[in-house]
Amino acid sequence: MYFPLEAQTLILQYADKVGYEIVPSTEALGRIAYEKVYSNRKLPPRDNSAMDGYVIRWEDYENGIREFRVNGVIKAGDDVSGYHVGKGECYKIMTGGFIPSGGDSVAEIEITDEGAYKVQIDGKMKYGNHVRKAGEDVDLGDEIDIEGKEITPFILSRLLSAGITYIKVSRRLRVGIFSTGGELTFPTDAAYPEKIIDSNGFFARGFLKNFGVDVEYLGIFKDDNEDLKNFLEGIDKKYDILVSSAGISSGDYDVVGNVADELGIKWLIRGIKQKPGKPFSFGFINELPFFALPGNPVSSTFCVFFYLVPFIKKMYGVKDVLPKSVDAYLKGRMKKRNDRVHFNRVLLRYEDGRFVAYPFDSQDSHMIGSIAESNGFCMIPSEMVGEIEEGVLLKVYPYDFKTII
Repeated sequence: MYFPLEAQTLILQYADKVGYEIVPSTEALGRIAYEKVYSNRKLPPRDNSAMDGYVIRWEDYENGIREFRVNGVIKAGDDVSGYHVGKGECYKIMTGGFIPSGGDSVAEIEITDEGAYKVQIDGKMKYGNHVRKAGEDVDLGDEIDIEGKEITPFILSRLLSAGITYIKVSRRLRVGIFSTGGELTFPTDAAYPEKIIDSNGFFARGFLKNFGVDVEYLGIFKDDNEDLKNFLEGIDKKYDILVSSAGISSGDYDVVGNVADELGIKWLIRGIKQKPGKPFSFGFINELPFFALPGNPVSSTFCVFFYLVPFIKKMYGVKDVLPKSVDAYLKGRMKKRNDRVHFNRVLLRYEDGRFVAYPFDSQDSHMIGSIAESNGFCMIPSEMVGEIEEGVLLKVYPYDFKTII
């Protein structure tokens, strides 16, 4: 049986990069860039002024000239093709205005007397003063390395400024999710209060939508081997990933495990030395990656976070796919009774210049309230058994960064 980090590494070896589609850059927000791009223009397109002021020839200032004749005014966007700065001349220029021929330095308003026809420069200057050079931000043909990055409004702004109006993005993955169990029912079904609402399936569906996945919830299958077997036949042609919840342990009515041999499911992982989520399994139905999640809500949530999401990110071509972690000091005590790697729910806080982790009272896998009230999984290594004392430094994987205060 694999330890969690070993299992994570093994699973990611099978995440092949998905293909691409070409979309307008303005429609690419939230998508993952498929490859590097190259600028179609210079930014800025011409030398221009970084300040409101007067554009002069540096050699005039260097030779002691301090009074200049004002030939006119240049605003941002003005065509300056017919303008020229001669000896002792200048143009009043606004921020963003193009530098006309002959000019090479700008005296900011603050060091002049702001004359309309003649202007006196009283302050110090240097060559190229307040001039933004053409292409100093992005030059024509410059590489813009966005491969594997999410297109954010900040990246979009850069793309459009560089004249890139269409880009390749990773096509959306198609993921099918189903749950098993005669005890389950749908959220809208109030007729059977003794039934359990299928929160696992809808959690996975909602969580994966945050990663640009087209998710289809396929419903609930009762504990009937034949029904599930008939449903799964040919499913590998419909989706990029298949996800199940429950039915993966070794009981008589754990239908996913029961039909695996008949369907030819090739398991690469059948259980992990961890808590929560020991029964988690990963394999293939023909060429279709299959993530079999445990039925307990906390176990299912953790396995989506720790195994499925990194797999999806890698298929999208994201470079940094592993969950982020921080080192935090334990604020409270915990008990660990076995040599599995535990991922206990904690409330992560930043206090007095360091991260601290407050453990949740109950760490049972069925306690779904702990997921909603905590914000991180605290990893306790296999070799740590018994009482875990307050003040121990442990690794925490936050899953809700917004609540870290």
